[in-house]
Amino acid sequence: MAIAETQQAAGGADALLVEYVARGGSRCPSCGYSLDGLRSDRCPECGEALRLVLRAVDPRMGCWVAGLIGLAGGMGFFIVFLGFFLFAVVVGDADLSDMLEVWPMWLGLAVQGGALGVWVAQGRRVRRRPRGVRLTLAIGAWVLSGVVTASMIWALIEHVF
Repeated sequence: MAIAETQQAAGGADALLVEYVARGGSRCPSCGYSLDGLRSDRCPECGEALRLVLRAVDPRMGCWVAGLIGLAGGMGFFIVFLGFFLFAVVVGDADLSDMLEVWPMWLGLAVQGGALGVWVAQGRRVRRRPRGVRLTLAIGAWVLSGVVTASMIWALIEHVF
């Protein structure tokens, strides 16, 4: 039996959607408007076409995970260097003023931490974007980590030499 015949036999796709939404608690995936009392296949608030589909719970994870790895890797790099400097302070090879002189490390840590926090907090929004946008954001996350890490290494080299 074809899909169209199955939908007709079940009362049509619109009827299935209205029946599902009648259970209550559904919201428009585009604008978040409550769909309680829906009588058509369009959101009454934003006009977006609606359809009842079966799909993965968290689709489109690849680019988001790639960006997460890039940002977390950059953050890990800063944490390792921070641990190195704290160890140097504890064993007496450096004092706290040395840690203040490498302010780019602290700035990089703040930038990486902020970017990582935003990436995680906005994960669902990132995953809903078109593939090209998701890929651009993931590459941007890696570039940000690379630029911030390179600037920190450059500042450390300038400080040491």
